[in-house]
Parts: sequence; structure tokens; C-alpha cells
Amino acid sequence: MKKGFTLVELLGVLIILSVLALLIVPNVSKYINNFRVESYEQQITSIEMAAKNWAVDNLGELPNSEGDFITITIAKLQEENYLEKNLKNPQTGKNFDTNMEIKITCLGKGYDYEVLD
Repeated sequence: MKKGFTLVELLGVLIILSVLALLIVPNVSKYINNFRVESYEQQITSIEMAAKNWAVDNLGELPNSEGDFITITIAKLQEENYLEKNLKNPQTGKNFDTNMEIKITCLGKGYDYEVLD
């Protein structure tokens, strides 16, 4: 007598695996997308922090009047070693555009930093 699986048993296993895949794949995709969004937000925060560090070292270039602003680029922050050279966008997998600007606005005694993407 030969031992092996019957066609019905194999079909049963395939159906169970298909149902599991239908349940698992959408959840995994959702977690991957959420991770990319969170990573992107962390990269933007890192860029803002680099701009703040640049501002501390370049106080003479900052605006003095309420509402006035300046912009600096990612390229400038990279040239002056405030950011790493190959800064990748987690959502696209490509490098951030080096012409992307960071707007530094005077708010009385403080400053607001905004990445313009």
C-alpha cells in the first residue's frame, strides 16, 4: 500500500493557506505603509533639527523682525555637514531633493522651522 496525500487533503491545505494569505497580506502591507510614513516624519524632524543646529551656528543670517523668514536648502545643510549626503526618503526610496527648502521664520524671540516639500 502506497502512502501519500490524497487530492482532497492537498486541496484542503491549499484552501487553508489561501485563507491565511488573504488575512495576513493586507495587515502586513498596512504595517509597512505605516512604517514608511513614520520614517518619513522622523526624517523631516531630523532635517528640522539640522536646520536648528545650522541656525545656532549662523545667528547673523537669521531674520530679526517678526514674520520675516529665510530659506536654506538641504544641499546647504549637507555641504556644511549638518546632514548626511545620501538622505533617503523612506516613502520613495530615493534621495531627498537637495533643492528642498527649510523655511526659518522669526516669531518674536523664537523661530519656526518648516520643511517645504
